[in-house]
Amino acid sequence: MNIRKIVAFFLVTILLVPTVLQANEMDKALVSLIPAIKQKIKVPAELKEFTYHMRSQDGMGKEDIYVLSWTDKEYKIGNVQVETELNGNIMSYSKNMYHNNYTILAKVSYEEGLKEAKSFLGKIKLPYAKELKLEEETNRTQGNQYIYTFNQYVNNTKVLDRKVSLSVDKQSGEVTHFNGLRSNYTGTYDKTPTKISLEKAKQAYSNKIGISLVYRIRYDYETKSISSFPVYVVNNGEGKAIDAQTGEVIIPIREETIYYGRGLEKMETAAMADQNGSPLTPQEQKVVDEIKGLLTKEQAKAYGEKYFPRIKGAPITNAFLYKSEYDNKYIWTLSMQKEDQLEVKDMSEQKSKLMIASGEVMPPRIINDINLSVDAKTGEILNYYMYTPHPDQKGKVLQDKTKEKVEAFLKDIAKDKYSLTKYDPTEKESMPTPLSIEAPYANYNYVRIANGIPVNGNGLSVTYDVVNDEVTSYSNNWNQLVFEDITKVLTKSKIVDQIGLELMYVSLDEHNQVLAYTHEERSMSFDPFTGVRVNSYDGKPIHNIKQTLYDDIARHPKEDVIKKLYDSGVFLPGQSFKPDTVINQYDFLRLVLRISDANATEKDIYDRAISAGIIEEKEKSKNLVITKEKAVKYIINSTKYKDIAKLSDIYQYPFKDEKAVSKDLKGYITLAYGLKVIEKDKKGYFNPKEKLTRANVAQMVYNIMMQEK
Repeated sequence: MNIRKIVAFFLVTILLVPTVLQANEMDKALVSLIPAIKQKIKVPAELKEFTYHMRSQDGMGKEDIYVLSWTDKEYKIGNVQVETELNGNIMSYSKNMYHNNYTILAKVSYEEGLKEAKSFLGKIKLPYAKELKLEEETNRTQGNQYIYTFNQYVNNTKVLDRKVSLSVDKQSGEVTHFNGLRSNYTGTYDKTPTKISLEKAKQAYSNKIGISLVYRIRYDYETKSISSFPVYVVNNGEGKAIDAQTGEVIIPIREETIYYGRGLEKMETAAMADQNGSPLTPQEQKVVDEIKGLLTKEQAKAYGEKYFPRIKGAPITNAFLYKSEYDNKYIWTLSMQKEDQLEVKDMSEQKSKLMIASGEVMPPRIINDINLSVDAKTGEILNYYMYTPHPDQKGKVLQDKTKEKVEAFLKDIAKDKYSLTKYDPTEKESMPTPLSIEAPYANYNYVRIANGIPVNGNGLSVTYDVVNDEVTSYSNNWNQLVFEDITKVLTKSKIVDQIGLELMYVSLDEHNQVLAYTHEERSMSFDPFTGVRVNSYDGKPIHNIKQTLYDDIARHPKEDVIKKLYDSGVFLPGQSFKPDTVINQYDFLRLVLRISDANATEKDIYDRAISAGIIEEKEKSKNLVITKEKAVKYIINSTKYKDIAKLSDIYQYPFKDEKAVSKDLKGYITLAYGLKVIEKDKKGYFNPKEKLTRANVAQMVYNIMMQEK
């Protein structure tokens, strides 16, 4: 072997050693991580198939997220998935077992579910567990899960958008879903006493963030008519807040999908799990072996640089490693952004350097969005995509002249309507380009004004091509409407009281949490005359009734039944159930239809009852007191048995008071008895004309629900 070959051999060896070491880090991490997670969560033994992928978000102060999944080979039994940080902090967990038979009735109470949720939080050892406080529940739901939400509190103050949620199965009492927080937040929480009171914050919110009085349009699809209604609108899409120290507006960083916990030390990898006590399964070991020798994301990017010069110098903003099920290989998908300075034809490189050195303003820059997919084993480039604006297409028309041309056009084509509009600059920019770049076209929106306020959804809009000096788009949305007088609306200060501002920690930046007054809902609408919260699409009131368990069922003979219905999301709105009060037709139908929404109208209830064939239009009578025979008819009509219930001659009537019952109801009553919806009294009678109490109806609804799957 000549000396050149020997030198080349050693050079290649030296270059490869770091690559091998970096690649081995992933499988070493996985070997430690799998047992650590399986000590915290139980993976059913029948879920033997194991897969793995990893997400990375460089340049954002966040660590890699490892996604571990277990399932059965045929995808027939179920799956378990965990998203975790390397230190063992579980960020999400889900367990889905297929082919479960559910009844709508909850077998597990809300209180039992909460106990299990808290137990789960203890088992997974969240580093921020002591900072969690249970959020007050507003309503039970009819779903198969109880949802428990915990807010993070620091210094006894809620942290905006920092929530942990768990779902507990109402049948098994098992936690099936969990969403948590990251553990690596190392920033500070300001403890400075507040200088701004809530009242002053409300004033600042009204003056600096603002509440808009507008007309909105209501469409009635039944009558095919259109009308308008005035509303006060809180549209705080940026989540603006009032600084509790200065009273100024701040815009918090609101991370919608990835959260932080508080800064705590990382767990040592060696201490995360006793590998001898929890060895890897053959399937898990197979995945560990598969990822040995995979490229790191930086190495994958380097392969792309060989072919796409744009990638050089572009930082990775997102990285995702996953296994393709179809071709059985691991793939890196990388997202990058690169900032390029615009070229100026008459500027030499030397002049550019002198301008930078002297601090002069340089020409604007453009952002290139780049996406790259690479085979994580071989480095083969699979996909590449780049988006960049086209600054070289300079317009013939200057931007300030374009607006004049657009308005001249509108005066010509829609003079009368144009005079009733106001230019809305918020709709001007539609291209995802920096404002410093001259776009090849420009959008202009003119909103309709009535009684001095905007009409949402009405107006004129134009897209103007500044390169070819012409209109490329024009829209005329203008409905024939009558506008309600707004001279007696409430002041904005009255509406601010309804928003629900509260003192919270908000993220000023990635490293600082400050105290500010804000609200979690970003968009709200209010009746301008009453201040009541309304729907934005029709202006009808939203009844935010806080529903808790009834205050009058304790020690009642039917307490358990009423509580079971309540846990199952079947209840009558209100704080009292009034179990011994006779029930009217309207409340009876609410229970039978299981409509617990306080915002459901009388029309909604009867429309559904008639549509479902429970009652006929002619039977509508809201305050009619329900008897046992009527109740049975309506309940059976809500089931699949209503047609055969009409065949009265084929049934053997089971009660002693057959003569007291209408012939056409005998089938209904016999079926209800067979389905165990009703029972005989001590003397063997049905008592068809007996008036029913709310508690009696609760028992009947419970009985019919027991038959359902």
